[in-house]
Amino acid sequence: MTRTIDDILLAAATLYEKSEHDKALAELNSLIVQEATAAAYHLRSRCFRALKDNKNALNDLNLSLEMEPNNPQAYRERAQLHFLSKRPDLALLDNQLAEKYSQFEEPEEDEDENVAVQQFAGAVDPEEITEADELFNRVYDAREQFFEDHFGVMPSDVLKLNNMMGVWPGGCLVQIAADVLPEDPSITATFGLTNPDMPATVRSEDVVHEERTEGDKVLRSTSMRLVAREPVDVPTGVAGYGYEILVMTPEQYDWPTLFLSWFVTNEINHDAAWLRRVIQEEALLLKCPLRDYPRLKLVLTKAMAPLPDAFLLPNGKASLLVATSITEGEYAFGVKHGVLNLVDAMRENGPGQMSIIFRPSCV
Repeated sequence: MTRTIDDILLAAATLYEKSEHDKALAELNSLIVQEATAAAYHLRSRCFRALKDNKNALNDLNLSLEMEPNNPQAYRERAQLHFLSKRPDLALLDNQLAEKYSQFEEPEEDEDENVAVQQFAGAVDPEEITEADELFNRVYDAREQFFEDHFGVMPSDVLKLNNMMGVWPGGCLVQIAADVLPEDPSITATFGLTNPDMPATVRSEDVVHEERTEGDKVLRSTSMRLVAREPVDVPTGVAGYGYEILVMTPEQYDWPTLFLSWFVTNEINHDAAWLRRVIQEEALLLKCPLRDYPRLKLVLTKAMAPLPDAFLLPNGKASLLVATSITEGEYAFGVKHGVLNLVDAMRENGPGQMSIIFRPSCV
């Protein structure tokens, strides 16, 4: 007897409920070839999830929600997958969408007929998140200890990049009063390019920053479109993108945070591959026009003494990069005579790796 689409879906759902996930997956694969439906993709996502294939589980939930964008349970399950992949911003967004659409949910009248869309377990299985969570926490703690050992006490406040929300969810910028270093400089650094969930699997596009005034308050918001992408290739054995980067200044300024925002965006969204280029060329000249510093130029190298040039984390090796502001004359010298000669001159005659805007040229 020929089975209908509903017969196959119900058979797959029954197999799923019996924890016969491979058999349920086979049924759903044949069903989707005949007729791809939101319910089929949703149930196949659950099978993939049960088989620990979260990547395909997420792909199928995306397909299901494209076909049925008002399904709150699908948003709940996708939020759980985002949480497992250390993307709390996306998880929060999906939970908000689930809440939005849940007001339109109708109670199920027939449990047998609706077995394919029964609610998934509400909470994430603690055993499912242990490994990823523990690794993330160990990397975080080790990096924090490294920063405190070589710079100074970590600040209580960090700076999240609005245009990287959902793309770099576990990352931020920090500004540290580096009393461990000579002359007590200020360190502005990335904190999270070495996270275990990096390189990123999505990029942000069509980023729009809005600002409006309500009474005496200025309200700012950022909207964007997140697009799935294949992670960039990085060398084996490195942590995340393989580096963190800092700017060292005599005191705390805002411009290093603006520069690092530009730098991180180019790395994650535009595949700048800064570390690979530094390894190949040893030093790079950068132009980064900022609002208050439209002619800002810098040289990018690995860290030099008294800073360490690398450190180890539980997920691999990380280099420490430093960007140093340079004058127009130094930039021209680097172009003409080579960046490495400029770096040598800065170490011998100038500021070393300290960024001092509007200083005299050292060449």
